[in-house]
Amino acid sequence: DRLASDLAFGAASYASPDAGTPIPIVASLIGGSPAIVDAASRPVYGYRFGGVMPSGTITPRPVTVGGVTVPGKVYDGTRDATVNVATIGGLVAGQSLTVSAGTVAFDTPDAGRAKPVTGDLALADGPGGRASNYVLSNARVATTADILPRPVTLAGASVQDKVYDGNATATIVGGALSGLVGSQTLSLVTGQALFDDAHAGNGKTVTASLQLDDGANGGLAANYTLTNGAALVLRGNIVPRPLSLSGLRVNDKTYDGSAQALTEGGALVGVLPGEALGTRVDARFDDAHAGAGKRVTVQLALVDGAGGRATDYTLVPSTLQATATILPRPVTVGGVTV
Repeated sequence: DRLASDLAFGAASYASPDAGTPIPIVASLIGGSPAIVDAASRPVYGYRFGGVMPSGTITPRPVTVGGVTVPGKVYDGTRDATVNVATIGGLVAGQSLTVSAGTVAFDTPDAGRAKPVTGDLALADGPGGRASNYVLSNARVATTADILPRPVTLAGASVQDKVYDGNATATIVGGALSGLVGSQTLSLVTGQALFDDAHAGNGKTVTASLQLDDGANGGLAANYTLTNGAALVLRGNIVPRPLSLSGLRVNDKTYDGSAQALTEGGALVGVLPGEALGTRVDARFDDAHAGAGKRVTVQLALVDGAGGRATDYTLVPSTLQATATILPRPVTVGGVTV
C-alpha cells in the first residue's frame, strides 16, 4: 500500500519563539491527507496518519554591551560592585533587557585606590525581552575602581572638669563612634589633651589629636575616616583651687570710735609649690562700742602674689566669725577744783 500522492505542507513554524531545544515544528497539510491505495491504485481503508512530530533548536541570540563602567563606592564591608551599561546591541526590535553585575566584584572588600574589579555580567528580563533568549558575547569585565574609606563620627566626648593644678593637661571622657559597618568596632587613640592654658576658667578650649585603630569583628582603621578630622576640639572647665586660711587672730582693742578690728597672723593652706598669694583682710565688730566678747566678721580676699594668680584659687570659707573685746578708752580729767 502507498500514498496516492505526495504530502504537501504549508509554511512551517516553531511552536514557541523562545530559545531552546527541542522545539516542535508545526506545519499544516495543503489539500488535506492523500488517499492510501494498493498496488492496483484501489483505495485502501483502515489507515490513520501518525508519526513523530519534527522539532528543531532556537539558539540564544548574541548581544553585546557597550560603555561598561564600574563606579567607585564607599566601604560597606562587601566586595559588591555596581556596573553601569550604556548600550545593549543586537536585540530583536521592540525588545529590551537589563544587565546586572552578575559575578563582577572587587578583589577584596577593603578600602583602596584603583582596586581590581573582575567578573561576568548577567542578563535579566526587560520589557518585552527574555534573558534566556539571548547570550552576552562580551560579558567579561576587568577594570579598576576605588573603595573609599567610610566616614565615621565621634560624638558624646566631653572634658572632665578639674581643679587648678598649675598645668594644662585635660582628661577626655565618653564618646562613641557612629557610622561603623555592622558589628565592627574600632579603637580611638587620643593624643595628650590640653587646655589652651593652665589657668582657671569656664568654657576653655581643649584640643587633642585623634587616630583610629583596628578594633573587633573585622573593624580595620584603614577602612574608615574620621569626619571630626585629626584634631578634637572641645570645651572644658578648670575650677579654682580651694584654699583655707589658718592661724588668723582677731585682737582686742581700745575703743576708738570705729568698728574696725585688728588682726594678725594667718597663713594660706593649699597654695601650689612655687606660687605665692597675698590675703586682704577686712575685720569689723558688729558696732563700734566697747564691750567684751563682741562678734567680729572677717571678710577675706586673695590678691596676686609671686608666681600666683588670685583667680586660680578660691578661699573656703571667705567669711569668718570671731569674737574680741573693745576696751573702754581711759580718759583723764584736769583742772579739777572743789
